[in-house]
Amino acid sequence: MLAKRTVEGTTWQLQDAKARLSEVVQNALEGRPQVISRRGRDEVVVLRRSDYESALHPKETLVELFRPVRGADADFERRKDTSRGFEF
Repeated sequence: MLAKRTVEGTTWQLQDAKARLSEVVQNALEGRPQVISRRGRDEVVVLRRSDYESALHPKETLVELFRPVRGADADFERRKDTSRGFEF
């Protein structure tokens, strides 16, 4: 089996990825991450450099991402009648 296509991209066994490196790189450059597995475990992901840079340096912090938009009508209070599912 050369490659297994998934929603995330394509998964290659290491020996197949080495033999078809140009195809692995081309797919990654087209925006389809390529997963390389070794001994049956997914180990490496080949990405476009721009995707890698975006992951390293997100445009906003996590706090900014979850901060409500000014003027938005949002209610973030926890309902008192909702349990957390813990039973002691």
